[in-house]
Amino acid sequence: MPTPYVDDDKAVVPIAPSALTRLAYVEAAIDLQVRPVVASVESATRVATTVRPLVIVAEMGAGLTSSELTDLAVSVGAQLVIANEIEPGSALTERVLLAGKAARSLRSRSPQVQP
Repeated sequence: MPTPYVDDDKAVVPIAPSALTRLAYVEAAIDLQVRPVVASVESATRVATTVRPLVIVAEMGAGLTSSELTDLAVSVGAQLVIANEIEPGSALTERVLLAGKAARSLRSRSPQVQP
């Protein structure tokens, strides 16, 4: 799967987003100055481990269980935002934006491993 190189802290990964979710994460990605890299349910693990996003955005019932999504987010150091079907787009945008800021803050405080 061709994926452009993206530095850590420079991506948001939505998994199989609907139109409303797409609108919300694109707006948040612009505010965070990161690139949205869309993943299908089948490619979610591969995409997340490749780009190591700040935030993973998924909708309830997107094809992965809550525990699978949590495990994926923890394994790449991302914050997880699970969108509800009835959630207004502005609320989802704000949650993604806050999750991105939190992820950056946590990553800046974690010790860096030297090769």
